[in-house]
Amino acid sequence: MECIKELTSIISNLSGFGALLIACWALIYKRKEIFRNHLTNKQIDELLDLRNKLNRIVYDSFYAKYWADNISSLNRSLVDFEREQPEDFKQHKKMQYDLIWLTRMIDMKSFHLFPDDFNQKELLDYGNYLKQNVQPYSINKFSQMDQGQVGDFQDKTIKLIKYIEDFVKKLGK
Repeated sequence: MECIKELTSIISNLSGFGALLIACWALIYKRKEIFRNHLTNKQIDELLDLRNKLNRIVYDSFYAKYWADNISSLNRSLVDFEREQPEDFKQHKKMQYDLIWLTRMIDMKSFHLFPDDFNQKELLDYGNYLKQNVQPYSINKFSQMDQGQVGDFQDKTIKLIKYIEDFVKKLGK
């Protein structure tokens, strides 16, 4: 009986030691592949988060023009808009915060999680377009824009979304 206990203990110790050797081997020889996959997943997550924000911006920009036209034609204030249409006001604020975040990220060149071969010029051009044509990101600004300018803004945003989606597909391969 004692012999079986000792044999079981030895086998258990050897299997634990074998698992440790396999883990060390994997860490030494496969670490670049493991960390590269983890980094790639983080980069994909970052790009998809940016794409989702851009999608919301495109969707909300159509409504922002509609809200702006309603406010100006009915001679209402933003306080009235917030009180009478709280969900629309929250949606507008979310778009405004997304545009501010995006502009700050582009201005600070906060691309640390973006892959090296990502064309940052696409983002920088889009950021310059935002600053020149859409800033400040308010209902009042959208009321000053005509439908063609809003359509141009949406087209530029969709173009950037398509670039990001194509790049994520390439990364995923």
